[in-house]
Amino acid sequence: MENKLSNLLIAGLAFTTFFTARSSPTAAQTTLVEERFNDNTTVGWSLGVANPATPFPCLTAGDAFTPLGSIGACNPAQPDPQGEGALRITTNETGQAAFGIYDFTIPSRSGLVITFDYFAYGGIPTGNPPSTADGVTFFLFSGETTNPQPGAFGGSLGYAQRTGGGNPPGLTNGYVGVGLDEYGNFANDNEGRGAGCPVTSPFGTGNTRVLDSVTLRGSGNGNTGYCYLENSGVLPQGIDEPDAPNREVAQRRLRITLTEDNTISVELDFTGTGNNFQQVLDPINLTAAPGQASVPSSFKFGFAGSTGDATNIHEIRNLTVTTIENIPTPDLTLRKRQIPASFTPGGTGRYRLTVKNVGDGPTYSPTTVTDTLPPGFRLASFTGDGWSCSENPQRTVTCIYSPEANNPAIQPEESRSVILTVNVPPTLGSYLNTATVSTTADENPNNNTAQTSNLLPPPPPICNRAGDICQF
Repeated sequence: MENKLSNLLIAGLAFTTFFTARSSPTAAQTTLVEERFNDNTTVGWSLGVANPATPFPCLTAGDAFTPLGSIGACNPAQPDPQGEGALRITTNETGQAAFGIYDFTIPSRSGLVITFDYFAYGGIPTGNPPSTADGVTFFLFSGETTNPQPGAFGGSLGYAQRTGGGNPPGLTNGYVGVGLDEYGNFANDNEGRGAGCPVTSPFGTGNTRVLDSVTLRGSGNGNTGYCYLENSGVLPQGIDEPDAPNREVAQRRLRITLTEDNTISVELDFTGTGNNFQQVLDPINLTAAPGQASVPSSFKFGFAGSTGDATNIHEIRNLTVTTIENIPTPDLTLRKRQIPASFTPGGTGRYRLTVKNVGDGPTYSPTTVTDTLPPGFRLASFTGDGWSCSENPQRTVTCIYSPEANNPAIQPEESRSVILTVNVPPTLGSYLNTATVSTTADENPNNNTAQTSNLLPPPPPICNRAGDICQF
């Protein structure tokens, strides 16, 4: 189904058979990204829509406590329970087109296993044969891209190019796109998809649709490339559950494996449990694929989804990205300094928290510092480039380093600092204050904690009248 949307607003996203049960791939060595999308906070994403009048991607469990810098809440007044939400890419209204792009780069030559839960439900079908629409893509693109733009929507699913409607280009520096295609147009080369490719889709350049299928398209940039590579054929279990009353009934789990030798395969678990994967796209060597660009030095990734006259709710949850080979990993340390050394009761004080990466590799996800303030202390303000801090619940301050930059990673030997200004209670005594730092790939917890003792000065002397002996 083609959407008539082309102007983008950025805020800051071979025919095969299957049915062969698959075991899990070799255990991956390093977890790069682990994003559940099931609560009220997530960071490190840039979002956008094709029409600014339509909703941006949002967290269904987002609420009034969702911090700045996070993906926003869908309905903060009536959120899903914490731990039960999802990232909603589109609603089931017509004319939706949205995307989310992860801001951090990840390795491109160490093998990747990408797993996520996918939900498509609650839609309205149209067409002949009738189908809901449109679908969702997961894509990889060059990590050196400084201002990525998604591809055309409708049948191009936010990855490939399209003619008409302003001739919107495909994803900037796209490397590979996996389309979960409900309506079935991502498989054909209609609307200019695959222009300039040495081969064309076996489904032609007309309106031949492959409903409820998975399609793989290759690299491209601008209005050239994004060649058809492979299609699953119609999947009897379906990509979506348009009549499902809720997302849990519609759950699917997708696993994409890109090996060290650049061979990609795709599996689906129609039960959503992760225990019943079936191969839906046979392994294909991207290096030998027609029209395929060379592997970039690093990747970024993202999702896109759309609806047209036919619709579905499209959601994502439980995203993990892991490597197959060992890679250099970050090792974050934390130092904490109290300014001044003694706080004045009833006044304000400051904590300077400094994160340093002493590991061999960069961070691959946002860096989080959690500072549990002593009883009676409250966060007043914070300063630090690239940091976002909030206090929720009381006394638990969470600071996340995820600046709006091309690559917000903390490189080896680099440091980042944030200063917390706190309100000091009017009580006396000594307090122990503890803070911790974390990022996904840091596997050394022994240096992630820092403490300070809040020494409060003694009260001033009490003298009743001149000549009295003062009491301390």
